[in-house]
Amino acid sequence: MKKAKILITILLSLSIFSFSACGSEETMAEPQFITDEILYEEENTEPVALGNEASNDGAGLETVPAEPKAGDNEPGGNEPAPEPTLGDETDLVLLIIDIQNDYFEGGKHVLYNPLDALANAELLLNEFRERGLPVIHVQHHNSSGFLEAGTFGAKIHEDLTPLETEFVITKREVSSFLGTNLEAILTEADVKGLLICGMQTNVCVQTTAKRAVALGFDVIVAEDAAAALNSTAHDNAVESMLADGVSIIKTNEFEAVLEKEY
Repeated sequence: MKKAKILITILLSLSIFSFSACGSEETMAEPQFITDEILYEEENTEPVALGNEASNDGAGLETVPAEPKAGDNEPGGNEPAPEPTLGDETDLVLLIIDIQNDYFEGGKHVLYNPLDALANAELLLNEFRERGLPVIHVQHHNSSGFLEAGTFGAKIHEDLTPLETEFVITKREVSSFLGTNLEAILTEADVKGLLICGMQTNVCVQTTAKRAVALGFDVIVAEDAAAALNSTAHDNAVESMLADGVSIIKTNEFEAVLEKEY
C-alpha cells in the first residue's frame, strides 16, 4: 500500500511538470509536489533519541536509557574497599598468628597436629565474628625457605581467610610487634587484652605473648589453638609463658575470658 502511494505521488509530480513545460515561458508553472500527510504515514516513524540526547525543540522524543557501564550499581564496582577496623568493643582482641599453609600437610614446615590447632582457632574466630569482636591476623613472610613471600605456603589458611574489615599484619621477625604497626593499632584503640592463638607455639606465639605482657596488655593464649614442631616444644613453651605472666586456657574456656572485666 505504501509503495502504491509513493508511485502515485511520483507520477502526479511528473505529469504536472510535463504539462507546465509544454507552455510558454510566461505560463510555465513551477513544479509542484504533492505532500499530502497521508503519503508519509508509516508505522514507528516517530523519531527516537539514543542515550540521553534531546531533540532540537526538546519535545516529542522518546528517550532510550543508555547502557549501564560495567561495574555500575554492582557491589564493589566503584566503591572503595572498607577500611580495617577494631570496631567499638576493643577491650579484648583475638590475635591469630601465622596460621599459614606451609605448616600443614604438603607444606615446607609441617607441624605436630596442626589441624587440631586450626579447628580451635577457627572456632574462636567464628565466635568473635558473631559477637562483633575485633580480630587481627598476623602473616609471616620469609625471603626464602618456608613461608616465602608470594608463595602458596605463605598464604593464610583458607579456613581463616581475613575479612576486608580485619587487620592483617605482615611481619618478618619472630615477634609480631617488631617492625610492624601492631602496637600502634592496639594502643590507638585502647585495647586492654589479647587472646592469642597460632603457630609456632615455641617461636612466634611465645615471643609475641611475652612482649605483649611487657607492653602492659592482659595476655591469654589458647594452648589447644596453637601448634609446634612436636609436643615437647609446645609444652615447654606453654610453661615458659605461664612463668612470664601469660594466662593459658583451653578453647572451650573462652567464655570466661569474654566475661572478664578490664
